Amino acid sequence: MKRLHALAFAAIGCIAVSVIAVAAAPTLARAQSADLVLCDRLAADPADPDKPADVKGAPDVAPSDVATAIKYCRIAAGSSRRALYQLGRAYAANRQMPEAVGVYRKAADKGSSAAMVELGTLLASGSGGPKDETEARALFARAAQAGNARAAVRLAAL
Repeated sequence: MKRLHALAFAAIGCIAVSVIAVAAAPTLARAQSADLVLCDRLAADPADPDKPADVKGAPDVAPSDVATAIKYCRIAAGSSRRALYQLGRAYAANRQMPEAVGVYRKAADKGSSAAMVELGTLLASGSGGPKDETEARALFARAAQAGNARAAVRLAAL
C-alpha cells in the first residue's frame, strides 16, 4: 500500500511539472536577448513592420544614445534582421554612412522592407555613396510589394 501511494504521488508530481512546463512554453518562445531589447529601446523605428507591437520606437536615434545603440544592435544583429536595420539607423545617426549602407544592404537581403526603404532613399539621393536611382527604384518596388507603405510613397515620388 505504501508503495502504491508513493507511485501515485510520483505520478501527480510528474503531471504537475508537465503542466507547469506547458504553461511556461509560450513565454519562453517569445524570449529575446537583452541586447535586442536594448537595441529596440534605443534604435527601433516606429514605422518598421518587423517591430513588435509592444516596442514603441523613436523617429530618430537620440545623439546621446548612438554609441550604446551601435554597441547593442551590433551584438543583436547576428541573429535579427530587425537589429541589423536598427544598427543601420544608429550608424546613420552617427553619420557613418558607409557602415549604414552596408548593414541596410544586409538587412534588405534578409527581407527587411524598412531597410530597403532607407537604403533606397540613400541611393536615390546619393548621400550613401554614388547616386543610383535604378537600384533605389528596385528596392522601393520590392518593399512596396512586401506591404511597406513608405516604400510605395517613395516609389511614386521617384
